[in-house]
Amino acid sequence: MPDYIEVLELAGTDIIELTGNHNLDYGPEAYLYTLDLYRERGWVYYGGGEDAEEARQALLMEHNGNRLAFLGCNYAGPEPVWAAEKYPGAAICELDWIEAEVIRLAGYSTEEKLHIARNFIIKREIEENGLKEMQPEFLDDAIV
Repeated sequence: MPDYIEVLELAGTDIIELTGNHNLDYGPEAYLYTLDLYRERGWVYYGGGEDAEEARQALLMEHNGNRLAFLGCNYAGPEPVWAAEKYPGAAICELDWIEAEVIRLAGYSTEEKLHIARNFIIKREIEENGLKEMQPEFLDDAIV
C-alpha cells in the first residue's frame, strides 16, 4: 500500500478533492490506480476522475440532515491535467457548466431558475454573442 494512502487513512479521510494540477505527475496509470484505492476504501471523490464525464459529476451527500453537493474544477491547468473523453484528470473550469450545475443542484424552484436564467445567464450570453439588437425571446419551457 502506498504511504499516501496510509496517511489519508490515519487522517480519517472520507472525501477526496481531485482538482489539483499535480494529480497526474506520475502519469495516468498511477492516477487510475489511486482512484481504485479510493474506491476500495469507500472514499468518494469529486472534481476529477477516469474521464471528463466522471470528473464533472457532482458529489451528492447527506450529512446530519443537510444535503450537500460538491463540484470541483481546475482553472490553472496546464492542459495535460484536464480530463478528456478517454483520459483521466481534473475537470476543466468552464463557468457555464458550473453555473448550470449550481442551478440544477441547488434545489431552486422553477420560478427561481427562470429568474436566474433570464436576468443573468441569457442576458450575459446575448451581450457576449452580439445578439442584443436581435432581441431574441425564449419560452419558459425552453429554459427549464
